[in-house]
Amino acid sequence: MKTFHLEFGRLGGFLLRLMFTRAGWWYILMIAFIAAGAARQQINLMILLWALMIPPLVINLWFSGSMLSKIRVTRHLPWGVCAGDPFGVELEVTSNRRYFSVRGVSIFDPLQWEISKSMRSLFDYPGKHTPLVGRVHFASIPAHKTCTASYRGVLMHRGRYRLGPMTLRTEYPFGLVRYRKVIPETAELLVYPQLGTISSRWKELQRRRQEELSHLSQTRFGQRSGEFHSLRDYQTGDSFQWIHWKTSARLDRLVVRQFEQPHGRDTFLLVIPWIPENPEPIDYAYVERALSFTASMARDITQQGSCQLGLGIASTKPEFLLGPTSQTLLRDIFVRLAVAEADPEFSLKEYLRKYSNRIGSNHTLIVVTTKKLHLPELETVADPEDIWHLGGLYENMVQLIVPEGDLDELFSLDGRLSEDSNALLTEAGV
Repeated sequence: MKTFHLEFGRLGGFLLRLMFTRAGWWYILMIAFIAAGAARQQINLMILLWALMIPPLVINLWFSGSMLSKIRVTRHLPWGVCAGDPFGVELEVTSNRRYFSVRGVSIFDPLQWEISKSMRSLFDYPGKHTPLVGRVHFASIPAHKTCTASYRGVLMHRGRYRLGPMTLRTEYPFGLVRYRKVIPETAELLVYPQLGTISSRWKELQRRRQEELSHLSQTRFGQRSGEFHSLRDYQTGDSFQWIHWKTSARLDRLVVRQFEQPHGRDTFLLVIPWIPENPEPIDYAYVERALSFTASMARDITQQGSCQLGLGIASTKPEFLLGPTSQTLLRDIFVRLAVAEADPEFSLKEYLRKYSNRIGSNHTLIVVTTKKLHLPELETVADPEDIWHLGGLYENMVQLIVPEGDLDELFSLDGRLSEDSNALLTEAGV
């Protein structure tokens, strides 16, 4: 959780605004009417009534201004949230007043999506015309006490969101005058790509592919992976190096060693968020689907067990992450995917030239792209001594092209995500 402390004083750098409410303007008009009548008719009762109407206005002016002084606000918000998932922002308000309670204070916390310029012209996104605002109301905050309230919402688009500046407002006690204080401090909320479900078909395809690659490696080089587990009967394709000759002679049949396979296979996820020069909304939808699939894959791999997991984003601002699976690595992957931007210019050649030697040749390379790739010739990508390593990556590569429907049977979103989805903010009481 991220926490932000905001100190309020009577004079410190905050914008204090005073305005009369509609009731206040009618009240002033009534005072003026009575004052004019009293001055013209010289009626003592009207003069007395005019005099009695002045104190409530003065008291309201004084109380409303003093209500917002000596207040300390703490905002609690999550480090990040996935698109489509509900989230909450908690506000703690502490009154440092000595005697009187703070009453009737409302806090407005605007939220703005920091969308890129290219997407700004395409989408009528939430908050473009009417800002999204979270609101909480505190009926009473006793002196030297802390009260909490929260608002909840759902954001349907990944990216950076800017919270603030907050506005405090009160009309206490008579509702004739409204004081507002604008606090310039802001906070940032990251919205990760929407998560979905990886189908059993994908898992079955990966299992078969892993068995084929393992069998091919064993047939070619007699290699094995994992620790010794047990003995079993010989099967066609098993390496002769695995035969346990003493046991085979005693049983009068061939018996081979069986090795325990590791819990997870090292995986590197490479995303290419390509869009054409003149994109349409559907092009951005392809990018979002690719990023959602990648985030869901990273989550599932992290849950499966210990292995190496990596993320690459091939764009003008390339990203590279690689390490053992952990919640820290998963959060870093989500952060990179949250701020990834669609790009009409990318160079797979340059990306592989820069990072291929840092990816193990035993990694499964899953390339999720919005454009069909023409794999560059090995000689043009790597140095001669790295050609063998890059060839191993190509052998273990799986290419998924989003516009061609490669993800349709492999992945489904938990909820429907579209460019016109609205972000809803709801207020919660104290």
